[in-house]
Amino acid sequence: MDINNDGSISNDFQNVEGFGEEEIRKFVPLIQKTVTSYTNKSDDVTDENWLNKTLSENLPNKSAEEISSMSQDILTNISHFDKTWQEAHQARVDGLKPHEWVANKIQEAAAGMNAQKYGERIGNLYAAYKQGNEEMMKTILTKNGTINMNPNLDGFIAEQKLVNSFNINAAKSNSIYEARVLRPEGNTYGKNSVDIGIYDKTTNKLVRRYQAKFYSTPETTTNACKSNNYTGQRFVVSEGQSESVKKNFSDGRSIDEYIESPDGVRSDSFRKEDVKNLQEEIQTTGNIPQENLALELGKQVAFAGAAGAAMGAGVHVMSKILSDEKIEADEVICAALKSGADSGIKAAVGGVLEIAANKGILPSVIGKGISKFAGPIVEGLKIFGDFITGEIDGEEAVERFMWLGATTFVTDMVLGSVSIASIGSAVMAALPVLCSPVGLAVGAAAGLTLGAMAFGSEICDAIGSACETIGGIVSDIGSGIGSVVEGIGSAIGSFVDWLFG
Repeated sequence: MDINNDGSISNDFQNVEGFGEEEIRKFVPLIQKTVTSYTNKSDDVTDENWLNKTLSENLPNKSAEEISSMSQDILTNISHFDKTWQEAHQARVDGLKPHEWVANKIQEAAAGMNAQKYGERIGNLYAAYKQGNEEMMKTILTKNGTINMNPNLDGFIAEQKLVNSFNINAAKSNSIYEARVLRPEGNTYGKNSVDIGIYDKTTNKLVRRYQAKFYSTPETTTNACKSNNYTGQRFVVSEGQSESVKKNFSDGRSIDEYIESPDGVRSDSFRKEDVKNLQEEIQTTGNIPQENLALELGKQVAFAGAAGAAMGAGVHVMSKILSDEKIEADEVICAALKSGADSGIKAAVGGVLEIAANKGILPSVIGKGISKFAGPIVEGLKIFGDFITGEIDGEEAVERFMWLGATTFVTDMVLGSVSIASIGSAVMAALPVLCSPVGLAVGAAAGLTLGAMAFGSEICDAIGSACETIGGIVSDIGSGIGSVVEGIGSAIGSFVDWLFG
């Protein structure tokens, strides 16, 4: 997706290569014909039987077995999506944020996975997280891969957590600085050796040296700071101790609860007792926490869901085409969408997507299994509908779209399309395909046509205006980050602070 220099979302996707006006004009009547066929079917015809008949008529070269398999896949995809969408709703009621829920689901899916493999696969979604995770592994694991049982492991963990959090914050700020734990070969530390260094990545020059002193009380921390000659090094201590420790030094020594680069990027701060508890948990259970990686991925997924809605992809060209078609509102479709009894409509949309993909109306890059996005397309239309009618405001719409992006991702995990095993090598595949330019155009064409069938052709103009409002909120989140993959850390505004807090 594109974010303009001023932080606004680009919506210039109506002429996507491989899916322009010519393809859309073939796609729209196919949607109309198929969805109308579904709404006209008799009650004694099951969704599966209707799908089998419709797919067979439109794809005569497919065998009966292929048609049956395709139908079952469509219905399974919709069933899993609807179930996951309900789970997401309950998670929100329970007070979770979308990225927290995604993180929980990722960790559930990765249960029992070797910690290092897990880190490698998720970490490359965000280089700073990957690096931090691998370095934490070096801290916690011995050379033969077992948990380090050193009673002072908490000190090493504290150093790595400081470095990891600094590098994450630096990456979000596009800083030229990088923190490193200065771990000598063989983990043999010399007297007065520097614990943490901050480097200028452009020159690889060491610009700041830190000595980490994590002790249970300010008194023991002070004694540790005075135990050796640490000239030229700054001290970083446990959260809540810096002011007390500073009182024992008259030389103006830098004593902080964080590490900081010359451009003002800081690490998080940590309490001695929290790090000690983490040490005990690791040494007792053998589990290495990965929540930061999963949470960051969750933020990226949630942002992608909202940003996709803000694009307004193809609204202008769709308004023209649907106006030419003079589509009138269908009470049956409208009632189904408003009541929530829309699994059949989703099945029809799923069938359309598969037919269009197999007929070559959709670009080949869309790939197989496109029907899994029938659920997100229909639910996205409903979110727009609630916003347009004033039932929800812009911030609520953005949050719902974030939950929709999260649900799409989690559904993919449930169905195996985005497995933890493949997540590292499929960065953009892990995000909803609707957030790619061509995916946005296809999703918009399907959603807007369905919307016109339910509410009339004027829905396009209303959704175009809604995209502008939603885009303004999403732009605040995206300002300064360049793309989803680069992170979400520059989020601003009280709503964003709450959403990702």
